[in-house]
Amino acid sequence: MKTSLIIAAIAILLFIAVVQATDSYAPKPDSYAPKPDSYKPPVKRVCKKKCVAHKYVNGKCLKHKIVGQKKVCDKYAIVGAGKCLKYKKFSKCDKYSKPIKKCVKHAYKKTTCAKKKYWKVCDSYGSKKVCAKKASKKYCAKYENVTKCVKHATKKVCKKFKKVPIKKCEKKKVCDKYTTDSYAPAKCKYVKKCKVVSYAKKCCQYKKIKYCKQKKTFKKCCQYKTKHYCAKHKTIKFCKHKKTLSKCIKYNKKKYCCQYKTIPSKCIHKKHWKKCVKKSKGKRICKKHKLTGGKKVCKKYAQKKVCAKRKKVCKKVDSYFGKKW
Repeated sequence: MKTSLIIAAIAILLFIAVVQATDSYAPKPDSYAPKPDSYKPPVKRVCKKKCVAHKYVNGKCLKHKIVGQKKVCDKYAIVGAGKCLKYKKFSKCDKYSKPIKKCVKHAYKKTTCAKKKYWKVCDSYGSKKVCAKKASKKYCAKYENVTKCVKHATKKVCKKFKKVPIKKCEKKKVCDKYTTDSYAPAKCKYVKKCKVVSYAKKCCQYKKIKYCKQKKTFKKCCQYKTKHYCAKHKTIKFCKHKKTLSKCIKYNKKKYCCQYKTIPSKCIHKKHWKKCVKKSKGKRICKKHKLTGGKKVCKKYAQKKVCAKRKKVCKKVDSYFGKKW
């Protein structure tokens, strides 16, 4: 945009320069020619302000509201008067029980036998011979045969062995194949070849040991038992006949009262009621309210159009004819 403006300005300047150059070559006016009239009528300008932008402002109030009003009571009333605040309870017995005879002390008495004890006593005696002193002796109840060595001797045994190879040998007849005389008999000989087929143990060190040369069998006891017998006798007295005696050691008991006490009659049913001892005086409350005071303010305005910006506009007028140029 800027480049196009610059180019346009340069073109205008070049055009002006060309016009001036052409005028310089124009013929000069005659100096004796009459001069034109140089009087020009005066130009009158008339100006006024014209509104170019408008805005809206608050005009006449359309709706009002009252603010800052106080709520005060217009009419009072008393409520709750005569209500009971405190009660007192009363009671009275209207039914009594009969006097009761109660046992305060008990005792027990024996009735029948619950458990008996039995024992026996001698009724007739006799005499007999009994052992006064006992004795004992041990005897063999079982025997076993035991073999024991009675004569020893020594012998030589091997202490250390070594491995000895066992060889198997074969004899083979070998004859000469190449001889100078074809009629002469061939010379032959026997060749012995051996190989190891296994190994045998051979003692290389001996030692002497002791062994039993003669044995003998003996009879030995392996189980003993004790036999008891009487060493001394005596004569004692013994019971020939017994009789049984018994005695009660536990009795059945029966409980009975040995002392009584009379309990007087008591109240078994009561009648209850209550009585008011304190009443309320009542409370003053507001029954009707009203609004007082306050200030009237506008809540809604009418919109009015006014000029926000003005511009000065001028026009040219002819002083003689009053025409516009």
